[in-house]
Amino acid sequence: MKLWSVAWLNMIAVMAATRIIAAESTQPVKDPDGNTVGLVVICESCQSAAGSTKRCQTGVQQGWLEGKPCGKCMLAENAGQTPRSAYDLHFTGKLVNDGGAPRKERFVRMFLPNGWTMRSHTAEDGGFHLTLGATEPRKSKSPLLVDLGTRVDAKPGTDDYSFYLLPQSYKPCPPGAATPVAQKVPQPAGHKPKSKTP
Repeated sequence: MKLWSVAWLNMIAVMAATRIIAAESTQPVKDPDGNTVGLVVICESCQSAAGSTKRCQTGVQQGWLEGKPCGKCMLAENAGQTPRSAYDLHFTGKLVNDGGAPRKERFVRMFLPNGWTMRSHTAEDGGFHLTLGATEPRKSKSPLLVDLGTRVDAKPGTDDYSFYLLPQSYKPCPPGAATPVAQKVPQPAGHKPKSKTP
């Protein structure tokens, strides 16, 4: 009975930690001198999670951030801005499914507004590693390690799990930005669409 209680408490702690990390949609990147190099932004598929009963997918390329359009439109609004860092940046993290199991063999991508991208592939434990070299004269040979935490990748789509590295005071998507496109529902084998002609 005691062992069951300890296991149950551990499971609750892991679930709570996963939810807290997954809920973070922005994460500042600071160097050892306290300077903010940029802000990592994660978009999600739901416009508003409050009171929603459906699962929201995080890491989408076209989605929402605090009820406003989020995704590649942010790249256009902040075009040409390169992160200014005197340190190599090493981003690490893990992807898990909504049951907490590692999301293996999943591509992860980080977009920058100057047109650069970093891409990685998750390992057996769901871990990934993205690297960006220093963009200013290096202050150290040791890289700056940025832990992006454990992210819940509930229902992966066809796109890579995506992050955006933006300036600290980035410009959001304009109000008229395209809203996320609904994904097509898979049809059963042999399904024929209805003809629109009479």
